[in-house]
Order: sequence, then C-alpha cells, then structure tokens
Amino acid sequence: MYISEFQTCWRGYKAHSDYMKLRKAALRVECIWRGRIARKELKKLKMVSLGSLKLKFISVQRMRINGP
Repeated sequence: MYISEFQTCWRGYKAHSDYMKLRKAALRVECIWRGRIARKELKKLKMVSLGSLKLKFISVQRMRINGP
C-alpha cells in the first residue's frame, strides 16, 4: 500500500520536473531567437540612420561648395 503511494508521488514529481525542464529549454530557445531577430532589426535601423546621415553630410558639403 505505501509503496504504491510512494510510486504515485514519485511519478508525479518526475513528470512535473521533466515538464519544467522542457519549459525552461523552450524559453531559452525563444529568448535566443528573439535576441537574434532584435539584433538584425537594430542593424537595419543603424544602416538606415547611417545612410540618412551620409545624405545630409553630402548635401551640406554641396551647399558649402556651391554657396547658399
């Protein structure tokens, strides 16, 4: 009688701990993926910003050369 109760508790504990390990692993993968996507987006934003700065710099240089 006691052994079957112990087995039931043990199986429940083991199933729950395995489930929690899977959840933690899934969360880790999601975080890594979201970080990768965020870094790509930031890189795109930096390139766009840098491109607009280059255009502004070129237009300022032209204005200096040609006059106002």
